[in-house]
Amino acid sequence: MNGDITHFLNVLLPFLFSMMIMPLGVKFFHYLDIIDHPTARKKHKHPTPGTGGIIFFIPFVVLFIFFVKLSPDIIAYLISVTFLVFVGFTDDIKPVSPYTKFFAQVLSAFTLLSISRFYRSIPFFTDYPQIQFLIALVFLVGVTNAYNLIDGLDGLASGLSIISLGMLSLFMADSAYFPLILLIIGSVFGFLRANTFPAAIFMGDSGSYFLGFSIGAFCLAGVNTVDFPVWFPLFVILVPMADTVNVFFRRLIKGKNVFLPDASHIHYRIMAWGVSHKNTVFLLYSLQTIAAFIGIGLLVHRSDSFWTSVLILSMLTLQHGVLIYRDDVKKIIQTSEKSPIRIFNRFPLLKRGYVYYFLALLLIFAGIQIIQSPVQSNDNMIMIFLALITTYLFIIDHNAGRSANVSIGMLLLAGLAAIICPSIQDTSYGNMISILLLVGVALSIFGLFRKHHIFDSPTEYLMIVSLILFALVSREYVSFSIAYYLILIYLVYKILLQDEWVRKYNVIYILNIATLVFVIIKSLP
Repeated sequence: MNGDITHFLNVLLPFLFSMMIMPLGVKFFHYLDIIDHPTARKKHKHPTPGTGGIIFFIPFVVLFIFFVKLSPDIIAYLISVTFLVFVGFTDDIKPVSPYTKFFAQVLSAFTLLSISRFYRSIPFFTDYPQIQFLIALVFLVGVTNAYNLIDGLDGLASGLSIISLGMLSLFMADSAYFPLILLIIGSVFGFLRANTFPAAIFMGDSGSYFLGFSIGAFCLAGVNTVDFPVWFPLFVILVPMADTVNVFFRRLIKGKNVFLPDASHIHYRIMAWGVSHKNTVFLLYSLQTIAAFIGIGLLVHRSDSFWTSVLILSMLTLQHGVLIYRDDVKKIIQTSEKSPIRIFNRFPLLKRGYVYYFLALLLIFAGIQIIQSPVQSNDNMIMIFLALITTYLFIIDHNAGRSANVSIGMLLLAGLAAIICPSIQDTSYGNMISILLLVGVALSIFGLFRKHHIFDSPTEYLMIVSLILFALVSREYVSFSIAYYLILIYLVYKILLQDEWVRKYNVIYILNIATLVFVIIKSLP
């Protein structure tokens, strides 16, 4: 199995595994009454299972055995993080003393650093390894706590973790830690479906410790083995770490116990200004992504792909500002949905014109892919099989929010069709279809598409950011083109899903599944 397909499976398999066991986990924790009950400080309104981290840790551990080559450093990481997840899990079931948890974090960090020697590349103290060790220990424990403390809103810690891990993957694609990063990203994305506001389950300390400790360990591994600058991890963890430092000193100044929780975190303070739960998560995602791209821009050659990514990121950040001003601050007055522009009164057919336009283009592109598809390999067949299973789960899972959001299943099928078919590589076909789709998107945004904001789900935002990072990670033009093609397709799907007929009959799913089925049939002897 070649490297590209292995990396694809590193994300898809844990995502599929996590998404499949998540509903069972929610029911199981309800049955055992392992529940996080609402309080004055906490923002959720209903009793919710509070130890979902163990659910997305299980796919990681199971698939770790198949995809990760063992070494002393990686074994030390697995032992340390498993111990910390166990401590977090026990705390989720029955509260453990903050001092006991802190000691467990120090012990886990001590174990990892003693075996891996990740502290050796810390500059300025090369003649004093004890000081280097202490700095690395404080950093690792600090990052672990930072992601634990930022876990106060639905989807916040999990989304920030995906952004941070995606940023690390950009520079660690050739390292032994790259499969670990992909496995965690896939597992957390599967969990995020149930963790997005309003959450059906929280990650708890088991999940936040797992993510925080892993991100801290990968940052140190990157400084030690990949040789990115010692300042780079500060951009990777900027939002959680800035919040932790701020809260620590605020409590210290006020004479409060730094280990006890309160409502002084950045997300609670933003919500106190009147910003909604979902938009607060949006805003913090944007801040972390901006920090990530500043760090990337300082470290890499700023190519056309980088500036294209910055442009897309700027538009996403702008739309978050619009959401806040429109929905929370009420500074933007929305146009009534019942007052269409004059051309729609004269030509009623145009009210659904965008549906016919986009579906025609997608049918043409599907036909091109089927005609030009090569004989499929066993590896591609495995990818298709797993993609079909994942998409089927989205079709039957109403929690995926198909009525409002573009599901990951749709993108998965469309992306797989593009990857296994060479038509996306043909500039004459690919560019022609992309330009026509882009024209339709522009017209739809300014005229036909007026009911909803383009991206009104944190998961949608994370999907776009992940695709942008994939485009930057890729060293090949084909993969770069596929990433931006998917972003464009994402917009088209989002627009089409505003049509009730498209949603009711799963038109997009059927089109994508049919494309893959015909590709398979063509490859049969």
